[in-house]
Amino acid sequence: MKKQIGLALAVMLLLMPLSTAAANDFDLNIGFQYNLVNDEGEPIANTIGVNIKPDISIGNFGIGLIGSFRFSFGGDAGFTFIAEDWIPDFTDDENLIDKAQTVASTYLPLIRYVRYGFKGDPLYARFGELDSVTVGTGIFVNRYTNTALQPDIRLMGAQFDIDGELFGFPYIGFETFISDLSAYNLMAGRVYTRPLAFISFPLLHDIQVGASYATDLDPDAYGHFTDAAATAPDQVLMYGADIMMPVLDMGLFGLTLYGDLAFQQKDETPVKAYRTGLMGDIVGFIRYRADVTFPESGYQPDYFSKKYDLDRYQPYENSIAVDNLYLFANLGFDLFDENLVLDVSIMGDLDPTAGTIDTPSMEAYMKLGEDLLPFFYFDATYTRNELDGSSLDTFLDGVLNPMQDSVINANVTVKYSIIETSFGYTIAFDENGDMSTSGFSLAGDIALPF
Repeated sequence: MKKQIGLALAVMLLLMPLSTAAANDFDLNIGFQYNLVNDEGEPIANTIGVNIKPDISIGNFGIGLIGSFRFSFGGDAGFTFIAEDWIPDFTDDENLIDKAQTVASTYLPLIRYVRYGFKGDPLYARFGELDSVTVGTGIFVNRYTNTALQPDIRLMGAQFDIDGELFGFPYIGFETFISDLSAYNLMAGRVYTRPLAFISFPLLHDIQVGASYATDLDPDAYGHFTDAAATAPDQVLMYGADIMMPVLDMGLFGLTLYGDLAFQQKDETPVKAYRTGLMGDIVGFIRYRADVTFPESGYQPDYFSKKYDLDRYQPYENSIAVDNLYLFANLGFDLFDENLVLDVSIMGDLDPTAGTIDTPSMEAYMKLGEDLLPFFYFDATYTRNELDGSSLDTFLDGVLNPMQDSVINANVTVKYSIIETSFGYTIAFDENGDMSTSGFSLAGDIALPF
């Protein structure tokens, strides 16, 4: 164990001076972290540790590393080193391939990310932490993140996009995504064509027709951690086709119409859904999106979302009610290179017979980035479930009642010179407005620029 830890430290220390000589930008963070989780369902109640996190940028390339040394305390074992962060566990491995996957899942997450370019570029690649993954129109994968289970579980995923415009052939392109390179369980891809790319008029040139595929080969992968009560399917499979058609591109206002035909299979019989909607931007930084889904019974929209890894069983259970439609609306903006962000989404089932929205919910995200103010930054998420939707008045009452069947996560960081102190807080309320769970974390970083 000591040799492996020493080897990891040695590799990281060797990378630091080499990178400073070649990198345009290099930052090193040495952080002290303390987590207190008073939810008895968590496998590790209290942890304390040290994080070493260098970030390097060289032109279009970027890389981030992390080494975490954590200890648990307060339980029956007392103060103990969390060895599973560094030592592969081969207990359930049956062959060499299983062992190789276990080694990969242990050591690949030492690399936080490696990237080339940015999403939307003709060539984009990223390996490691994936913050907000959307494939195509988002019919299957919409703002998914593989960091939801950190620090207890660290995944190294991958995104890889190529547009034919890179080679002067704009008629075809594809985008792919894998959540965990050590397991290859959750993955998706989309191939698209621009059939009218030979026309120079932008609105016709940019029409896309695509085909998407998404699957999770092991929905029960983190069942031991999330402790969900439902029964997961053996495999989830989704496939479909889409069209994206720009209608307006006026600089200050953009509008794109899109439509999807989707098939979702969680057992032997796939269920079908149609979706149509619009999305775009206003004055370059305000984003909007709205769509309606016409599903068969059993279809579940927004399946691979930001919350998927936290509770993989819930999407399997919570499908749209028979004969209902599904509405989704989103409005948000980002300013100053994503240092000021607000994003609000409202979704729910529409009963066309009664004209009511059944069990709608709301998700909100706000971020004040570290480059906007020199001493303070934060991010917060808010999820509100099952708002009253029988009428407009009751719907607004539900929106304005934040402490009922909701979850609030907030992370605040205060900076003074090279010292950063971060506070994290999570609180959940049940349907009666009573606090059901809460969690608190405190962390400190010393940022050493090179």
